[in-house]
Amino acid sequence: MRSLAIVALCLAAFLAAVPTAPPSSTPAAMPSASSTQAFTPPAGWTQAPPYFLMKPVAWQAPSGRDFITIVRMPSAIMTAFSMPATNRALSAMFPKMLKEILGTHAPAISHFASTTVALCGSPAYVMTTHSRSGGTQEFILEGSGLAIIYSYAATETESHFLHAFCPAASADITTLSPPAGWRIKPMMHPVAEWYGPAMGEMLIESQGPVMPSLEAAWALAGSSRRTVTSHVGSTSLRASRNLVKQTCGAQALEATTTVHIGTMHVLTDTLVVQGATSSYSIAYTTRNGSPDQGVLAAMHSFCPQ
Repeated sequence: MRSLAIVALCLAAFLAAVPTAPPSSTPAAMPSASSTQAFTPPAGWTQAPPYFLMKPVAWQAPSGRDFITIVRMPSAIMTAFSMPATNRALSAMFPKMLKEILGTHAPAISHFASTTVALCGSPAYVMTTHSRSGGTQEFILEGSGLAIIYSYAATETESHFLHAFCPAASADITTLSPPAGWRIKPMMHPVAEWYGPAMGEMLIESQGPVMPSLEAAWALAGSSRRTVTSHVGSTSLRASRNLVKQTCGAQALEATTTVHIGTMHVLTDTLVVQGATSSYSIAYTTRNGSPDQGVLAAMHSFCPQ
């Protein structure tokens, strides 16, 4: 369920902040000299500035079953949340949309609650889900721009730590200290983001260390192994994962998730592949109902050395 939390949170943030036209920035065909990106999107895609990247850090409890994931939200998203009219709309929409997204996993979810509280001197959204298997997730979106996902299997031990967690808005989250006894969990980090020629299209490349297997690389990307097909009210979700062969012959894991909320349709296609020295994840999101075949072709021909 931990990865479902991240998907839901990022989906909500993406829908709130994605521009109606690609931002004016470096074209995809001309990456900056300092970029470490390996993937090249099709022509017509525009690379976003580096500060748009959401770079998470994850902590793991000594038990190995509890996790805390922290994401510094881009300023564009937090600006949207801080605008009075937008804030009022999101205050009503965000918990409902998250509940609908997570609710598509019923009967896995047994309880959902959301509230707005004051943390670190500013408003924060706090959402809690309980699964029938006994796991619980707590979502905190602080006014400072931190999104925190706390997943625990049985008994929570760190809510007090998180509710008093107030790093400076300029703090590098990778340097923050976890709760006593917890360790930093290895994970992939985004290195490049692009916007497509159509509204609502986005590509993100993430990289991590090379892993012993594709399954281990998939886990490093924080992606779910689950296959889900469900329909609740006006919301439906379908998720599937397959082993695929790239055009160069290399094997990759690919997952496709489609979410329909009323008249809104979001498709995400995630591909994980390994090179000699790094593992890679390419995540493609579109709100156009069907994927761009040119993007899928570029993903399937991605064969890092």
